[in-house]
Amino acid sequence: MNFDKLFRNRAAEDNPVRVGLIGCGKFGTMFLTQALQTTGLHVVGMADLNIKRAQHNLSAAGWDRSRFDAKSLDTAFQSGTTYVGYPAAALVSYERLAAIIEATGLPRAGIEHRRRAIYVGNHELMVSVEAPAAAGPLLARQPAPAGVCPSRSALRNKSLTRFRATLAFPSAAASRRRSSRPSTTRRTS
Repeated sequence: MNFDKLFRNRAAEDNPVRVGLIGCGKFGTMFLTQALQTTGLHVVGMADLNIKRAQHNLSAAGWDRSRFDAKSLDTAFQSGTTYVGYPAAALVSYERLAAIIEATGLPRAGIEHRRRAIYVGNHELMVSVEAPAAAGPLLARQPAPAGVCPSRSALRNKSLTRFRATLAFPSAAASRRRSSRPSTTRRTS
C-alpha cells in the first residue's frame, strides 16, 4: 500500500483529504509535522485551549505563519490554509471535513468531541487513550450513521482500514503489530 501515491492522487484531483485536529500537544504537534510533508492532506482547522501555544507548536513543527493565518474555517477550506481557534465545537461541527482527529488527551473532552463528530456525520479518529480508558464500553456502544467511521484507540488499525475505504483508498494491510515479549535472538559477538 503506497499511501504517498494515494494522497498525491487526491492532490492531483484537487480533492485533498481534509481534516480537523483538536489538541496541539505532543501528538498533535507530531501529526502537524507529518501533515506538512504529506501532499494531498489538508489540515483545515485546529482547535486548542491555548491558541498561542498551538501557534507556537505549529511554528516549531515547521509551519510558516502564512499557512495558519486563516480567519475562518471556510477561508481555510477555500485557500488551502489552516484556521487555528477555539472552541473545538465549531471545528467538530464543520461538515466539509473528512475526519476529526481527537488528540487532547482529556477524557471528558475526547468523549464530547467524539459524540459531536459522529452526530454531525464526521469521521472521528481518537488517537489518545485517555477517553477510551475512561469510557471505552460507552464509546463502543454509541451508534454511528452509515458511512461514518468512529475509532477507538484499541482498534485504530481497524478504524483506519474503514476510514481508508471510505476515502476510496484500496486496502492491502493495516497492521501495527507489537510484541510484548522481548526478543529471543541473542548477539554472539
